[in-house]
Amino acid sequence: MKTHPSLSKADFDKLLGWLSPDQDDAGRKYLVIREGLVRYFRLKGCYESQSLVDETINRVAIKLKTLEDPPDLKPITYFYGFAKNIFFEFLAELKKSPVQFEPGFFRGLVTGTDDDRDKETRFLCLDDCMAKLKNGEAEMVLTYFTKDRSEKFEARRLLAKKLNITVGNLHIKIHRVKNVLRACVEKCLEKV
Repeated sequence: MKTHPSLSKADFDKLLGWLSPDQDDAGRKYLVIREGLVRYFRLKGCYESQSLVDETINRVAIKLKTLEDPPDLKPITYFYGFAKNIFFEFLAELKKSPVQFEPGFFRGLVTGTDDDRDKETRFLCLDDCMAKLKNGEAEMVLTYFTKDRSEKFEARRLLAKKLNITVGNLHIKIHRVKNVLRACVEKCLEKV
């Protein structure tokens, strides 16, 4: 996703002026919009919600700079229109990510050398890290990887339906849990 640099004071002042001619009212509206955008991205399962909010605000401010007359629609609507596009860009970037969730992930964590003691240590670390996951995340990860090949798509669709989220949000959740697991296993192995 292409990111834009931080706003200049002049751009930010123009944005606030668009929200309201009264400086205090503009500040309040800005905070309400910002908090709403944070909630929007969090509900979408984005782990980088703050940076996505910043990017949304930056893009709206840049767009306002190029318009002679700001649009007549409500500012909140304008912000959410940009947020929707930024969310789609975030998903596209996530799909391009070299880290994928496949059953080999667990095999990679618990295999390494041919030493049975080393494998046992890796299994113990993985078990310990899985036990530390919260709110059914361990069950979600295990269910996500139970099937292989063509069966996995249907299993993942059913899992997303059970969790009452989209398949895209399921991938995001799994990606986040995978990073936590990897860091935990690596930290555990360093202690051994």
